[in-house]
Amino acid sequence: TSRLEQVIYQELALRLGKSSGDAPLVKVVTSESSRALTSGTVTRPYDQREMTVTAAITVTAPDGTVLFSGSRSQTADYNGSNQAAASRQAADDASMRAAKLLADTIRLQILAALAR
Repeated sequence: TSRLEQVIYQELALRLGKSSGDAPLVKVVTSESSRALTSGTVTRPYDQREMTVTAAITVTAPDGTVLFSGSRSQTADYNGSNQAAASRQAADDASMRAAKLLADTIRLQILAALAR
């Protein structure tokens, strides 16, 4: 339903392959937030920021048994500035980088859940 979820699903399909037949169902719901890494009253040309992408993950076996349910997060740093378009682009780029890192974390979690 979101661009971040689409990126995560694409990364998972690339790394794990697409399912055929009885395969676990993986559901990912993402959210993102940004926070300043520095504070103070000193005027700077840019602000260091951190983008956090969090995903609620559910891995369900074909018989309906929940193999894993939980959340994972990843972060990516970026620089924001007084130029709104540049700041938005930097934030979007950081979101995509964090989503790709999160996809790898989710992939490892899926493999761990299937190994149990």
